[in-house]
Amino acid sequence: MLRITSEYALFCKLGGFIGSNPEIVSSFPSLAGFEEKSDILNTCFPIGIKVGDFHEDRYKKYIVLSYIFKIQQLADRDDLFSLSVLL
Repeated sequence: MLRITSEYALFCKLGGFIGSNPEIVSSFPSLAGFEEKSDILNTCFPIGIKVGDFHEDRYKKYIVLSYIFKIQQLADRDDLFSLSVLL
């Protein structure tokens, strides 16, 4: 039987307001061991990704699976979120 386990889970956000940039909101466990957090952020939340997209990529030794969704806002645009796991 093949068993795949997640080593990291990340929750990233792109705010709906003008001038917002993607950011890592939370991770489990902590990303303290990662030198370049912007690299992993770009992998989990790639430019041009759309709501409802499921994205697969690689980051170093990991396979990264991300799902993009939105949370509606009353003002400005909706916030986009990425829920990613590193396998």
